[in-house]
Amino acid sequence: MSIIKTKSFWLAAIMTLICAVAGVLLAKLPYVNLIGALVIALLLGIAMQLTPSKLQTEAKSGMGFISNKFLRLGIILLGFRLNLEALAQAGVKTILVAMIGVTGTICLTYWLSRKFGAEDELAILSACGCGICGAAAVMGVSPQIETTDEERKRENEVLAVAVVCVMGTVFTLVEIGLKPLLRPY
Repeated sequence: MSIIKTKSFWLAAIMTLICAVAGVLLAKLPYVNLIGALVIALLLGIAMQLTPSKLQTEAKSGMGFISNKFLRLGIILLGFRLNLEALAQAGVKTILVAMIGVTGTICLTYWLSRKFGAEDELAILSACGCGICGAAAVMGVSPQIETTDEERKRENEVLAVAVVCVMGTVFTLVEIGLKPLLRPY
């Protein structure tokens, strides 16, 4: 844990905190709240990555640690929200429909990703994220993928998380638009 004592770690932690707080605050604005704090924070983080600076260069190794360890902690904490009793009460038919839906979504997303020219690693990460539970699934599947280029793997993780969050936002807006049309009278 000597990385925690480095300037790189603290710079990355502060940059992450700034994006997270700004995302939460911006998500309280009218119309922006439709996008959600997570997507806003991710977009701010991407914008921060796209603007090269001395600060970003100094924080690079700390960013790798934070994206690896802290994101995994977030996934674990997110898992505590799963209510297994409610899932069991839903019944076998509901669980089977969910399994078919998740499997179908993963296969379709992977196929579409490859069709649009995404790398295998990015395609499978995006597919699992879209089909299972979002960013947590991306970070849960990522360690299972063996690669020699760790930097490229991290880039694919971040890109897959961004894809999943943007797709989640887009389809939430589609659902909001379709809901009045599907409402029984």
